[in-house]
Amino acid sequence: MWTANLGGVVYATHNFPRDSSTRRGGGTLYCPDGYRLLSGGADWNFPHDVNELHYTAPVLDKDGYGVGWYASGYNRANSTIAIEVYCFPAASLASEYATVDISNPASADYQDRSAEAFCRQGYRILTGGSYVWNHRAPAELHGESWASGPSSPQRWPARAYVMKGDQLAAVAICIPASQVSLELTQTPDSPQRHRRDMGVQCVRSGGRGSRHPL
Repeated sequence: MWTANLGGVVYATHNFPRDSSTRRGGGTLYCPDGYRLLSGGADWNFPHDVNELHYTAPVLDKDGYGVGWYASGYNRANSTIAIEVYCFPAASLASEYATVDISNPASADYQDRSAEAFCRQGYRILTGGSYVWNHRAPAELHGESWASGPSSPQRWPARAYVMKGDQLAAVAICIPASQVSLELTQTPDSPQRHRRDMGVQCVRSGGRGSRHPL
């Protein structure tokens, strides 16, 4: 199944610069109007021996719907960070909702904080991530998330060390467990290159999916 056969999936990517003084960079890439987030991700275009992704997560609109992707990180080289989104028409994700768990503020720099977003009964995670809730300034130092990912179909825990006053947010976008979704997978084509072969997996809760190349 190729991208053109996926019934309205829109793919977008953008390269965001890093600050030359702090060597940190990132940004937010939004879906087109009328679309909601299916999935997203980020990576540095020119990897260096010291390059890091600190935070990566869905971005929500004022109504709590996923509409974009945020990422930030550090790179010693003069590089750009590529952020990508896969978006679906809003009508196809009408039953989704977002859940956010926010930690208490850190009382000192480099303090460990944890948060866990979870979907209510009958729903499961479509995608998720974590970032510093009270700051989305990629060129500034706000620590980094060292654990973020689903621990079950309904739970997304995150851990990070953050700076004084920062709050860690775990974000999950939830859809009905019975709803068919598309799971985008990435496989590096070689250890030396960072281009990716994309695949899509059609999944229904309780059933097995089939992978198709994009």
